[in-house]
Amino acid sequence: MTESPLFPDDACVIGDNGHKRPYPLRPLAELINRFPKVQALFDRRGWNAAQGENAIKAYSDEAAVEAWFNSHAKSPHTERYYKRDVERLRLWALIEIHKGLTELSERDLNLYRMFLNEEDGPKPVDYWCGPNSSRQSKNWRPYRGPLSIPSQRQAFIVACNLMGYLNRKGYLRTDPTPEGGASDLTKKSLWRGPERVLTPQAWDYALEVLETLAERTALQKLRKARLRFFLLATYELGARVSEMAASPTNSLVYDNQKGWTWNVVGKGEKPGKVPVSEELVEALIRFRSVLGLPAALSVNDDTPLIPSLEKYWQTDPRQRDSESTHAELLPGRLYKIIKWFFKRVAQAAAKDESHQHLELVFRRASPHWLRHTRITDLIAGGATLPQVKDFARHSNISTTMLYNHEQEQALRQSIARVDAHRKQQRQALAQDASVKAPVALPHLDDGKESPT
Repeated sequence: MTESPLFPDDACVIGDNGHKRPYPLRPLAELINRFPKVQALFDRRGWNAAQGENAIKAYSDEAAVEAWFNSHAKSPHTERYYKRDVERLRLWALIEIHKGLTELSERDLNLYRMFLNEEDGPKPVDYWCGPNSSRQSKNWRPYRGPLSIPSQRQAFIVACNLMGYLNRKGYLRTDPTPEGGASDLTKKSLWRGPERVLTPQAWDYALEVLETLAERTALQKLRKARLRFFLLATYELGARVSEMAASPTNSLVYDNQKGWTWNVVGKGEKPGKVPVSEELVEALIRFRSVLGLPAALSVNDDTPLIPSLEKYWQTDPRQRDSESTHAELLPGRLYKIIKWFFKRVAQAAAKDESHQHLELVFRRASPHWLRHTRITDLIAGGATLPQVKDFARHSNISTTMLYNHEQEQALRQSIARVDAHRKQQRQALAQDASVKAPVALPHLDDGKESPT
Protein backbone atom coordinates (compact mmCIF):
# COMPACT_ATOMS: atom_id res chain seq x y z
CA MET A 1 0.00 0.00 0.00
CA THR A 2 1.34 3.47 -0.89
CA GLU A 3 2.38 5.79 1.89
CA SER A 4 -0.44 7.82 3.34
CA PRO A 5 -0.34 11.46 2.25
CA LEU A 6 -2.29 12.38 5.37
CA PHE A 7 -0.16 11.23 8.29
CA PRO A 8 3.65 11.45 8.68
CA ASP A 9 5.52 8.25 9.55
CA ASP A 10 6.49 9.43 13.04
CA ALA A 11 2.81 9.87 13.93
CA CYS A 12 1.66 6.46 12.69
CA VAL A 13 1.39 2.87 13.78
CA ILE A 14 1.84 0.28 11.04
CA GLY A 15 -0.57 -2.64 10.88
CA ASP A 16 0.10 -6.23 9.82
CA ASN A 17 -0.77 -5.41 6.21
CA GLY A 18 1.45 -2.33 6.16
CA HIS A 19 -1.47 0.06 6.53
CA LYS A 20 -0.52 3.23 8.42
CA ARG A 21 -2.90 4.66 10.99
CA PRO A 22 -2.45 7.83 13.07
CA TYR A 23 -1.36 7.09 16.62
CA PRO A 24 -2.63 7.67 19.18
CA LEU A 25 -6.17 7.52 17.84
CA ARG A 26 -7.99 10.71 18.86
CA PRO A 27 -11.44 12.23 18.28
CA LEU A 28 -11.99 13.57 14.78
CA ALA A 29 -11.70 17.24 15.72
CA GLU A 30 -8.25 16.66 17.22
CA LEU A 31 -7.03 14.81 14.12
CA ILE A 32 -8.21 17.72 11.98
CA ASN A 33 -6.26 20.18 14.13
CA ARG A 34 -3.18 17.97 14.33
CA PHE A 35 -2.87 17.06 10.65
CA PRO A 36 -3.47 19.92 8.16
CA LYS A 37 -3.96 17.53 5.26
CA VAL A 38 -6.99 15.99 6.99
CA GLN A 39 -8.88 19.28 6.81
CA ALA A 40 -7.85 19.60 3.17
CA LEU A 41 -9.24 16.12 2.52
CA PHE A 42 -12.61 17.04 4.03
CA ASP A 43 -12.73 20.29 2.05
CA ARG A 44 -11.84 18.52 -1.20
CA ARG A 45 -14.61 18.09 -3.75
CA GLY A 46 -14.55 14.36 -4.52
CA TRP A 47 -15.98 12.47 -7.49
CA ASN A 48 -19.47 12.45 -5.93
CA ALA A 49 -19.62 16.17 -5.04
CA ALA A 50 -22.52 17.93 -6.76
CA GLN A 51 -21.61 20.99 -8.76
CA GLY A 52 -22.99 24.47 -8.09
CA GLU A 53 -25.32 25.59 -5.28
CA ASN A 54 -26.99 23.20 -2.85
CA ALA A 55 -30.05 23.56 -0.65
CA ILE A 56 -28.10 23.55 2.63
CA LYS A 57 -25.39 26.05 1.56
CA ALA A 58 -22.71 23.55 2.57
CA TYR A 59 -19.35 23.37 0.78
CA SER A 60 -17.38 21.24 3.23
CA ASP A 61 -18.07 17.96 5.02
CA GLU A 62 -18.23 19.77 8.37
CA ALA A 63 -20.94 22.14 7.15
CA ALA A 64 -22.88 19.34 5.48
CA VAL A 65 -22.85 17.18 8.61
CA GLU A 66 -23.92 20.13 10.77
CA ALA A 67 -26.89 20.74 8.46
CA TRP A 68 -27.91 17.09 8.82
CA PHE A 69 -27.67 17.30 12.63
CA ASN A 70 -29.85 20.42 12.67
CA SER A 71 -32.42 18.68 10.50
CA HIS A 72 -32.55 15.29 12.25
CA ALA A 73 -31.58 15.64 15.92
CA LYS A 74 -34.90 16.26 17.64
CA SER A 75 -33.53 16.02 21.19
CA PRO A 76 -30.14 16.33 22.95
CA HIS A 77 -30.21 12.58 23.60
CA THR A 78 -30.70 11.78 19.90
CA GLU A 79 -28.09 14.34 18.88
CA ARG A 80 -25.45 12.72 21.10
CA TYR A 81 -25.96 9.33 19.48
CA TYR A 82 -26.06 10.76 15.95
CA LYS A 83 -22.83 12.69 16.53
CA ARG A 84 -21.15 9.58 17.91
CA ASP A 85 -22.15 7.41 14.92
CA VAL A 86 -21.27 10.05 12.32
CA GLU A 87 -17.88 10.61 13.93
CA ARG A 88 -17.24 6.85 13.84
CA LEU A 89 -18.14 6.71 10.15
CA ARG A 90 -15.89 9.63 9.28
CA LEU A 91 -12.99 8.30 11.38
CA TRP A 92 -13.24 4.93 9.63
CA ALA A 93 -13.36 6.58 6.18
CA LEU A 94 -10.41 8.84 7.03
CA ILE A 95 -8.15 6.22 8.63
CA GLU A 96 -8.99 3.04 6.73
CA ILE A 97 -9.60 4.32 3.17
CA HIS A 98 -8.45 8.00 3.30
CA LYS A 99 -11.70 9.48 2.04
CA GLY A 100 -14.12 12.26 2.85
CA LEU A 101 -17.90 12.08 2.43
CA THR A 102 -17.86 13.24 -1.21
CA GLU A 103 -15.64 10.28 -2.16
CA LEU A 104 -17.54 7.42 -0.51
CA SER A 105 -19.01 4.84 -2.88
CA GLU A 106 -21.52 2.03 -2.42
CA ARG A 107 -18.61 -0.39 -2.11
CA ASP A 108 -17.12 1.77 0.65
CA LEU A 109 -20.33 1.69 2.67
CA ASN A 110 -20.48 -2.08 2.31
CA LEU A 111 -16.92 -2.24 3.64
CA TYR A 112 -18.00 -0.06 6.56
CA ARG A 113 -20.86 -2.43 7.25
CA MET A 114 -18.41 -5.35 7.37
CA PHE A 115 -16.19 -3.31 9.70
CA LEU A 116 -19.13 -2.86 12.10
CA ASN A 117 -20.02 -6.53 11.90
CA GLU A 118 -16.66 -7.94 13.05
CA GLU A 119 -17.28 -10.64 15.66
CA ASP A 120 -14.49 -9.55 18.01
CA GLY A 121 -15.04 -5.82 17.45
CA PRO A 122 -13.94 -3.35 14.76
CA LYS A 123 -10.48 -4.38 13.58
CA PRO A 124 -7.70 -3.90 14.47
CA VAL A 125 -9.41 -4.35 17.84
CA ASP A 126 -6.49 -2.98 19.88
CA TYR A 127 -6.54 0.17 17.74
CA TRP A 128 -10.29 0.88 17.51
CA CYS A 129 -11.52 -0.49 20.86
CA GLY A 130 -10.72 0.39 24.45
CA PRO A 131 -12.17 0.92 27.92
CA ASN A 132 -14.80 3.55 28.58
CA SER A 133 -12.79 6.78 28.87
CA SER A 134 -13.35 10.51 28.53
CA ARG A 135 -12.56 12.11 25.16
CA GLN A 136 -9.63 13.90 26.80
CA SER A 137 -8.02 10.66 27.96
CA LYS A 138 -5.17 9.08 26.02
CA ASN A 139 -7.08 5.78 26.40
CA TRP A 140 -10.12 7.07 24.47
CA ARG A 141 -11.29 4.88 21.60
CA PRO A 142 -14.43 5.10 19.43
CA TYR A 143 -15.59 1.60 20.44
CA ARG A 144 -15.55 -0.39 23.66
CA GLY A 145 -15.70 -3.77 21.94
CA PRO A 146 -17.93 -5.79 19.60
CA LEU A 147 -21.14 -4.02 18.62
CA SER A 148 -24.45 -5.69 19.36
CA ILE A 149 -26.71 -6.40 16.38
CA PRO A 150 -28.99 -3.42 17.25
CA SER A 151 -25.96 -1.12 17.54
CA GLN A 152 -24.60 -2.31 14.19
CA ARG A 153 -27.95 -1.71 12.58
CA GLN A 154 -28.36 1.73 14.14
CA ALA A 155 -24.88 2.83 13.12
CA PHE A 156 -25.48 1.77 9.54
CA ILE A 157 -28.92 3.43 9.46
CA VAL A 158 -27.31 6.71 10.55
CA ALA A 159 -24.69 6.40 7.79
CA CYS A 160 -27.33 5.65 5.14
CA ASN A 161 -29.63 8.44 6.31
CA LEU A 162 -26.78 10.94 6.28
CA MET A 163 -25.70 10.08 2.74
CA GLY A 164 -29.27 10.03 1.45
CA TYR A 165 -29.97 13.43 2.98
CA LEU A 166 -26.83 14.96 1.46
CA ASN A 167 -27.83 13.64 -1.95
CA ARG A 168 -31.39 15.00 -1.67
CA LYS A 169 -30.10 18.41 -0.63
CA GLY A 170 -27.68 18.60 -3.56
CA TYR A 171 -24.40 18.19 -1.67
CA LEU A 172 -23.76 14.75 -3.19
CA ARG A 173 -24.30 13.99 -6.86
CA THR A 174 -25.55 10.43 -6.20
CA ASP A 175 -26.68 8.48 -3.15
CA PRO A 176 -24.05 5.78 -2.41
CA THR A 177 -26.33 3.95 0.03
CA PRO A 178 -26.35 0.21 -0.83
CA GLU A 179 -29.57 -1.13 -2.28
CA GLY A 180 -31.89 -1.98 0.58
CA GLY A 181 -30.10 0.44 2.91
CA ALA A 182 -29.79 -0.95 6.42
CA SER A 183 -32.71 -3.33 6.05
CA ASP A 184 -30.58 -6.31 5.04
CA LEU A 185 -28.00 -5.82 7.79
CA THR A 186 -30.46 -7.49 10.10
CA LYS A 187 -34.21 -7.60 10.45
CA LYS A 188 -35.76 -5.79 13.40
CA SER A 189 -37.67 -8.91 14.31
CA LEU A 190 -34.38 -10.72 14.89
CA TRP A 191 -33.27 -8.42 17.68
CA ARG A 192 -36.54 -7.17 19.13
CA GLY A 193 -37.62 -10.59 20.23
CA PRO A 194 -37.91 -12.46 23.52
CA GLU A 195 -34.11 -12.54 23.87
CA ARG A 196 -34.31 -8.92 25.06
CA VAL A 197 -37.04 -9.61 27.59
CA LEU A 198 -36.66 -10.51 31.26
CA THR A 199 -38.72 -13.50 32.30
CA PRO A 200 -40.83 -13.21 35.47
CA GLN A 201 -38.25 -15.37 37.25
CA ALA A 202 -35.40 -13.06 36.14
CA TRP A 203 -37.28 -9.90 37.15
CA ASP A 204 -38.16 -11.33 40.58
CA TYR A 205 -34.55 -12.37 41.12
CA ALA A 206 -33.33 -8.87 40.23
CA LEU A 207 -35.68 -7.38 42.83
CA GLU A 208 -34.40 -9.90 45.40
CA VAL A 209 -30.81 -8.83 44.72
CA LEU A 210 -31.87 -5.18 44.98
CA GLU A 211 -32.98 -5.74 48.57
CA THR A 212 -29.55 -7.13 49.48
CA LEU A 213 -27.70 -3.93 48.54
CA ALA A 214 -25.95 -2.25 51.45
CA GLU A 215 -27.54 0.63 53.37
CA ARG A 216 -24.78 1.32 55.88
CA THR A 217 -24.29 4.96 54.94
CA ALA A 218 -26.67 7.79 54.14
CA LEU A 219 -25.49 7.85 50.52
CA GLN A 220 -26.04 4.09 50.15
CA LYS A 221 -29.60 4.47 51.45
CA LEU A 222 -30.29 7.26 48.97
CA ARG A 223 -28.83 5.33 46.06
CA LYS A 224 -30.77 2.19 46.93
CA ALA A 225 -34.04 4.09 47.25
CA ARG A 226 -33.45 5.87 43.93
CA LEU A 227 -32.52 2.63 42.18
CA ARG A 228 -35.63 0.87 43.49
CA PHE A 229 -37.93 3.62 42.21
CA PHE A 230 -36.02 3.97 38.93
CA LEU A 231 -36.26 0.23 38.17
CA LEU A 232 -39.96 0.02 39.02
CA ALA A 233 -40.81 3.19 37.09
CA THR A 234 -38.81 2.24 33.98
CA TYR A 235 -40.53 -1.15 33.86
CA GLU A 236 -44.07 -0.12 34.75
CA LEU A 237 -44.12 2.96 32.52
CA GLY A 238 -42.35 1.20 29.65
CA ALA A 239 -40.05 4.21 29.68
CA ARG A 240 -36.99 4.99 27.66
CA VAL A 241 -34.05 6.20 29.75
CA SER A 242 -34.13 9.55 27.93
CA GLU A 243 -37.79 9.96 28.88
CA MET A 244 -37.09 9.28 32.55
CA ALA A 245 -34.18 11.74 32.53
CA ALA A 246 -36.35 14.50 31.07
CA SER A 247 -39.38 13.97 33.33
CA PRO A 248 -40.10 16.44 36.15
CA THR A 249 -41.99 15.36 39.25
CA ASN A 250 -45.13 17.18 38.10
CA SER A 251 -45.26 14.96 35.00
CA LEU A 252 -47.23 12.68 37.36
CA VAL A 253 -50.74 14.09 37.64
CA TYR A 254 -53.83 12.91 39.50
CA ASP A 255 -57.42 12.92 38.29
CA ASN A 256 -60.34 11.94 40.54
CA GLN A 257 -61.89 9.85 37.78
CA LYS A 258 -58.83 8.36 36.05
CA GLY A 259 -56.32 8.17 38.87
CA TRP A 260 -52.61 8.80 38.30
CA THR A 261 -51.15 9.48 34.84
CA TRP A 262 -47.62 10.06 33.59
CA ASN A 263 -47.47 12.79 30.95
CA VAL A 264 -44.44 12.16 28.78
CA VAL A 265 -42.93 13.53 25.60
CA GLY A 266 -41.23 10.62 23.92
CA LYS A 267 -39.13 9.85 20.88
CA GLY A 268 -39.75 12.22 17.98
CA GLU A 269 -41.52 14.66 20.34
CA LYS A 270 -44.46 12.23 20.50
CA PRO A 271 -46.65 12.96 23.57
CA GLY A 272 -48.09 10.16 25.65
CA LYS A 273 -50.30 9.60 28.69
CA VAL A 274 -49.41 6.44 30.62
CA PRO A 275 -51.53 5.09 33.49
CA VAL A 276 -49.64 4.87 36.79
CA SER A 277 -50.40 2.35 39.53
CA GLU A 278 -50.82 3.23 43.17
CA GLU A 279 -47.91 0.90 43.90
CA LEU A 280 -45.55 3.04 41.84
CA VAL A 281 -46.80 6.24 43.46
CA GLU A 282 -46.16 4.67 46.86
CA ALA A 283 -42.62 3.78 45.74
CA LEU A 284 -42.09 7.41 44.71
CA ILE A 285 -43.35 8.65 48.07
CA ARG A 286 -40.97 6.28 49.90
CA PHE A 287 -38.12 7.55 47.73
CA ARG A 288 -39.05 11.16 48.47
CA SER A 289 -39.19 10.46 52.19
CA VAL A 290 -35.59 9.18 52.08
CA LEU A 291 -34.68 12.41 50.26
CA GLY A 292 -36.36 14.41 53.01
CA LEU A 293 -39.03 15.73 50.61
CA PRO A 294 -42.76 16.02 51.37
CA ALA A 295 -44.94 13.05 50.45
CA ALA A 296 -47.55 15.21 48.72
CA LEU A 297 -46.86 15.80 45.03
CA SER A 298 -47.39 19.36 43.82
CA VAL A 299 -48.39 20.47 40.33
CA ASN A 300 -45.74 23.17 40.71
CA ASP A 301 -42.93 20.73 41.51
CA ASP A 302 -40.70 20.81 38.42
CA THR A 303 -37.71 19.14 40.10
CA PRO A 304 -36.39 16.04 38.28
CA LEU A 305 -38.32 12.84 38.89
CA ILE A 306 -34.94 11.06 39.11
CA PRO A 307 -32.60 13.63 40.69
CA SER A 308 -28.89 13.72 41.26
CA LEU A 309 -28.02 12.79 44.86
CA GLU A 310 -24.88 14.87 45.11
CA LYS A 311 -26.37 17.53 47.40
CA TYR A 312 -29.13 15.54 49.11
CA TRP A 313 -26.86 13.44 51.29
CA GLN A 314 -24.54 16.31 52.24
CA THR A 315 -26.96 19.00 53.38
CA ASP A 316 -29.78 19.59 55.75
CA PRO A 317 -33.10 19.64 53.84
CA ARG A 318 -33.75 23.19 55.07
CA GLN A 319 -30.45 24.42 53.61
CA ARG A 320 -30.80 23.02 50.08
CA ASP A 321 -30.94 25.66 47.39
CA SER A 322 -32.96 25.53 44.18
CA GLU A 323 -29.92 24.58 42.12
CA SER A 324 -29.19 21.46 44.17
CA THR A 325 -32.78 20.16 44.11
CA HIS A 326 -33.03 20.77 40.36
CA ALA A 327 -29.81 18.87 39.60
CA GLU A 328 -30.82 16.33 36.95
CA LEU A 329 -29.13 13.18 35.73
CA LEU A 330 -28.30 12.87 32.05
CA PRO A 331 -29.56 9.77 30.20
CA GLY A 332 -26.04 8.35 30.00
CA ARG A 333 -25.70 8.43 33.78
CA LEU A 334 -29.09 6.77 34.30
CA TYR A 335 -28.11 4.09 31.79
CA LYS A 336 -24.91 3.38 33.72
CA ILE A 337 -26.80 3.12 37.01
CA ILE A 338 -28.98 0.27 35.74
CA LYS A 339 -26.10 -1.40 33.89
CA TRP A 340 -24.13 -1.34 37.15
CA PHE A 341 -27.04 -2.96 38.95
CA PHE A 342 -27.54 -5.63 36.28
CA LYS A 343 -23.85 -6.47 36.59
CA ARG A 344 -24.36 -6.97 40.35
CA VAL A 345 -27.31 -9.26 39.61
CA ALA A 346 -25.16 -11.26 37.16
CA GLN A 347 -22.43 -11.62 39.80
CA ALA A 348 -24.99 -12.81 42.36
CA ALA A 349 -26.48 -15.30 39.88
CA ALA A 350 -23.02 -16.73 39.13
CA LYS A 351 -22.65 -17.66 42.81
CA ASP A 352 -26.22 -18.95 43.18
CA GLU A 353 -26.50 -22.49 41.82
CA SER A 354 -30.26 -22.24 41.33
CA HIS A 355 -29.94 -19.04 39.28
CA GLN A 356 -26.66 -19.48 37.39
CA HIS A 357 -28.57 -19.62 34.11
CA LEU A 358 -29.43 -15.93 34.63
CA GLU A 359 -25.83 -14.76 34.76
CA LEU A 360 -25.45 -14.30 30.99
CA VAL A 361 -28.92 -12.75 30.75
CA PHE A 362 -28.04 -9.92 33.12
CA ARG A 363 -24.56 -9.42 31.68
CA ARG A 364 -26.27 -8.68 28.36
CA ALA A 365 -29.29 -6.81 29.75
CA SER A 366 -29.66 -3.06 29.36
CA PRO A 367 -32.22 -0.56 30.71
CA HIS A 368 -34.20 -0.83 27.45
CA TRP A 369 -34.92 -4.46 28.28
CA LEU A 370 -37.29 -3.21 30.99
CA ARG A 371 -39.32 -1.38 28.34
CA HIS A 372 -39.34 -4.45 26.08
CA THR A 373 -40.38 -6.62 29.01
CA ARG A 374 -43.29 -4.36 29.93
CA ILE A 375 -44.60 -4.17 26.37
CA THR A 376 -44.32 -7.94 25.95
CA ASP A 377 -46.07 -8.54 29.28
CA LEU A 378 -48.97 -6.26 28.34
CA ILE A 379 -49.56 -8.12 25.08
CA ALA A 380 -49.30 -11.48 26.83
CA GLY A 381 -51.77 -10.18 29.44
CA GLY A 382 -54.45 -9.54 26.82
CA ALA A 383 -53.99 -5.87 25.92
CA THR A 384 -54.83 -5.14 22.27
CA LEU A 385 -52.14 -4.02 19.85
CA PRO A 386 -53.68 -0.52 19.44
CA GLN A 387 -53.71 -0.13 23.24
CA VAL A 388 -50.07 -1.19 23.52
CA LYS A 389 -49.12 1.05 20.58
CA ASP A 390 -50.47 4.07 22.49
CA PHE A 391 -48.82 2.93 25.71
CA ALA A 392 -45.42 2.51 24.04
CA ARG A 393 -45.69 5.75 22.02
CA HIS A 394 -44.97 3.84 18.82
CA SER A 395 -45.49 5.77 15.59
CA ASN A 396 -46.48 2.64 13.68
CA ILE A 397 -48.37 -0.41 14.88
CA SER A 398 -45.98 -2.61 12.89
CA THR A 399 -43.36 -1.79 15.53
CA THR A 400 -45.73 -2.92 18.27
CA MET A 401 -46.43 -6.17 16.43
CA LEU A 402 -42.78 -7.14 16.79
CA TYR A 403 -43.44 -7.68 20.49
CA ASN A 404 -46.32 -10.10 19.87
CA HIS A 405 -44.67 -13.47 20.41
CA GLU A 406 -47.91 -15.44 20.72
CA GLN A 407 -47.90 -16.59 17.09
CA GLU A 408 -44.28 -17.69 17.34
CA GLN A 409 -45.03 -19.55 20.56
CA ALA A 410 -48.08 -21.21 18.99
CA LEU A 411 -45.91 -22.33 16.07
CA ARG A 412 -43.31 -23.76 18.45
CA GLN A 413 -46.03 -25.68 20.31
CA SER A 414 -47.41 -27.05 17.04
CA ILE A 415 -43.95 -28.17 15.97
CA ALA A 416 -43.43 -29.84 19.36
CA ARG A 417 -46.76 -31.71 19.02
CA VAL A 418 -45.92 -32.88 15.49
CA ASP A 419 -42.44 -34.01 16.57
CA ALA A 420 -43.87 -35.88 19.57
CA HIS A 421 -46.42 -37.62 17.33
CA ARG A 422 -43.77 -38.64 14.82
CA LYS A 423 -41.60 -39.95 17.66
CA GLN A 424 -44.49 -42.11 18.90
CA GLN A 425 -45.01 -43.47 15.39
CA ARG A 426 -41.32 -44.38 15.07
CA GLN A 427 -41.40 -46.14 18.44
CA ALA A 428 -44.50 -48.11 17.44
CA LEU A 429 -42.92 -49.18 14.15
CA ALA A 430 -39.76 -50.23 15.99
CA GLN A 431 -41.81 -52.44 18.35
CA ASP A 432 -43.64 -54.04 15.43
CA ALA A 433 -40.37 -54.78 13.67
CA SER A 434 -38.94 -56.45 16.75
CA VAL A 435 -41.68 -59.13 16.81
CA LYS A 436 -41.73 -59.82 13.08
CA ALA A 437 -39.31 -61.98 11.11
CA PRO A 438 -36.68 -59.97 9.32
CA VAL A 439 -37.35 -59.41 5.63
CA ALA A 440 -34.45 -59.79 3.18
CA LEU A 441 -33.88 -56.54 1.31
CA PRO A 442 -32.73 -56.54 -2.31
CA HIS A 443 -29.05 -55.82 -2.89
CA LEU A 444 -28.92 -52.26 -4.28
CA ASP A 445 -25.18 -51.86 -4.76
CA ASP A 446 -24.78 -51.35 -8.50
CA GLY A 447 -21.29 -49.98 -8.27
CA LYS A 448 -22.42 -46.34 -8.38
CA GLU A 449 -21.92 -43.86 -5.59
CA SER A 450 -24.94 -42.13 -4.16
CA PRO A 451 -25.61 -38.67 -5.61
CA THR A 452 -24.17 -35.76 -3.67
